[in-house]
Amino acid sequence: MISVLTLALGIATNMAGFSIVYATLWRPLPYPDSSDLAAIGERNLQAGDTFGAVAPGNFYDWRAQNRVFSGMTAFAKWPFNLTGTAEPQRITGAMVTPEFFSVLKVQPNVGRGFLSDEDERNKSNVTVVSERLWERLFGPGASLHGQAITLNGTAMAVVGVMPASFAYPDKEVELWVPLSLDARNRQDREGKWLSVLGRMRPGIRLQEGRKDLQAIAQRLEGGYPSTNSGWTADLRPLHEAIFGKLQTGSFLLLSAVGLILLVACFNVAGLILARSLQRQGELATRMALGATQVRIIRGLLAENGLIGVLGVIAGMILGVWMTKTIGLVISRMIPALDQIHANPAALVVAATVAVLTLAAASALPGLQLTRTDPQHGLRFAGRRHAGATTPLRKFVVVSQVAFAVILITDTTLLVKTFLKLRAVDPGFDPRNTITLELTLPRSKYPTNPQQIAFLQRVLDDIRATPGVEHAAAISDLPLRNNSMTFKIMREGDEQLPHDKLPQAGVRWVTPDYFDTMRIPLLRGRFPDTQDVAGGPLIAVVNRSMERRFWPTGNALGANIRLEEDPRWFRVVGIVDDVKQLSLAADEVPAVYLPHAQKAQTWMNWMSLVVRTSSSAGTSVADIRKTIYLLDKDQPIGTVATLQDYFDAEVMLPRFSSAVFGGFSTIALMVALVGLYGVLAYSIRQRTHEIGIRMALGAGARDVVQLVFKEGAKLVALGLFIGLLGTLWLTRLMAKIVYGFRATDPSILVEVLVAIAALTLVACYIPALRVARIDPMDALRYE
Repeated sequence: MISVLTLALGIATNMAGFSIVYATLWRPLPYPDSSDLAAIGERNLQAGDTFGAVAPGNFYDWRAQNRVFSGMTAFAKWPFNLTGTAEPQRITGAMVTPEFFSVLKVQPNVGRGFLSDEDERNKSNVTVVSERLWERLFGPGASLHGQAITLNGTAMAVVGVMPASFAYPDKEVELWVPLSLDARNRQDREGKWLSVLGRMRPGIRLQEGRKDLQAIAQRLEGGYPSTNSGWTADLRPLHEAIFGKLQTGSFLLLSAVGLILLVACFNVAGLILARSLQRQGELATRMALGATQVRIIRGLLAENGLIGVLGVIAGMILGVWMTKTIGLVISRMIPALDQIHANPAALVVAATVAVLTLAAASALPGLQLTRTDPQHGLRFAGRRHAGATTPLRKFVVVSQVAFAVILITDTTLLVKTFLKLRAVDPGFDPRNTITLELTLPRSKYPTNPQQIAFLQRVLDDIRATPGVEHAAAISDLPLRNNSMTFKIMREGDEQLPHDKLPQAGVRWVTPDYFDTMRIPLLRGRFPDTQDVAGGPLIAVVNRSMERRFWPTGNALGANIRLEEDPRWFRVVGIVDDVKQLSLAADEVPAVYLPHAQKAQTWMNWMSLVVRTSSSAGTSVADIRKTIYLLDKDQPIGTVATLQDYFDAEVMLPRFSSAVFGGFSTIALMVALVGLYGVLAYSIRQRTHEIGIRMALGAGARDVVQLVFKEGAKLVALGLFIGLLGTLWLTRLMAKIVYGFRATDPSILVEVLVAIAALTLVACYIPALRVARIDPMDALRYE
């Protein structure tokens, strides 16, 4: 039973680990000739910024001037209001240049993609939809001819339906519309918001593509120094751009599960060898009576084959379950990744390794008998059969203990990192809060007064809903990795060059926002209902902005403005920082402006934040009804709680802790089984010797110490090697896991003591058993 369980655990962990690594690192992307696809971005050489978004003006020049790409496309995810249906819907879509589908080499199943001129304003009222959206709106098998949908108040002709398997930029996107920019926006080189994808010509290598684009970027830097100074172009394989962050972790996982499989196979092989070698006398007798080597080996293979069959079947069942469970979590964290399925190749590899190991362990005793005289085997059966395998078995045990130390130490540090991240104060209270995204169609609410008035009516009616304590709105919710950044002018900054102006995140808020979020006020006051259009313009800044913009003074009373907005706002309050981008990122300087005083009609979206008196989910239906009563055509975007966003931030550390914790437990179990097996077998071979010692006066305590010392040496060596491995691996993980400490002496000591205690218990049990043997029975053992 122990052999079957050990083998099943090794096969299952290897199957799950290999399937995950294959899906994230080795499986080709679902696009023809996907190795030719490259993600292209801009990089700031002076500031050291990493690979990022692209300004439209630079993209159009890259596309026109490059010599290495057969096609280049730009796109941006964008939310759309879908109306004219039974219930208005908020749809995630993408604005794309006409070459989008041809660059990916994927065309609609029904209809067509975009024509080359459909990014012009008077020709861009067309859309391509996903199969699931098409079936949801029109039903399977509906005719494409004459079909149209209304997006943001504009009728859009449906010209194509994509295959069900197509999901780019990710699975959330359900429709694609032409990226239609006017001449001025096509020349914009400052706002970087486009993602760019290129298909390299046949035979062109990545380095050639990078060199060509960087030469173009250098020319643009000379032609547009105010916006392009210090910026260059960069590219990377599309597969790496999507899954690159998982590469190191995946290889660590693959190494871990591979070693678990090998250790499990060694353990099972050792147990089989021990049992077979104990039967050496029986096998020698069979050979003396005329049994051939082939017959003996075949008999051993048949006897041990059942272990292999049961182990493979149990491992396959457990491996499919482990892969499905882990895969569901990963696919939620990485929307571009399809659900991970158990890889048959992983089962074949693991089962092959296991079967070959069992076969070798079964055949070895038979092969060994052919090299010895049967009379010798009969005479010394049971006495001299341990020597050849003892060094190998000891090596396996030492390796198991060392591996258990490495895995468990790093898992404990991962868990501590997760708990530390979960304990991070986000700067607000996420409990009992609902968030809803609203985007007002500019065709229906074209002016600021209309947008402000509608939002105010929505909030007033929501506040009147039973169970609601506070309701407010903000342009960008915290923990959503989004912070609109603008150049900021202070009094006296008017003469500064454009590229020298400081930047800050700008967020428009309604009165009661800070009370709703429970964000502390440090000094001054919050915006209130008196801060309206036509009144004194006010602003609230966060702690980071005050420290960065006014390092030697007080920000209260200072005047600031956005570079694009000539109006001056007086700072009336200082609030504490919040985790705007993520729990792992420090807050940026930020200014909060009253929504009622905004002048930007394009800023037509807001996220509602509703704090309830009890469980947040109980009021969602009432809030939806309130909005629909005010405007039946107004769709509601993503509905979630702040706690959902908070939990999403700790999902990856929690997942890493759980996966490595599970594999660490398996590794420790395998190590303990192996240690117990080798010691029990070794002691069994020394039963006669121990009987003589006891007959000559050795007590039970002396016997226990003798046996215990042998096991303790193996454990000590394993702990030392594991300590060295841990110090190396933790330094590697510190580079890829936020908040991970490369050294933590207290945890290291605790893990070493715990593993030493458990492994020494595994040593003590067989020692205690042999100490209880009657000396006469021990002398008669052989």
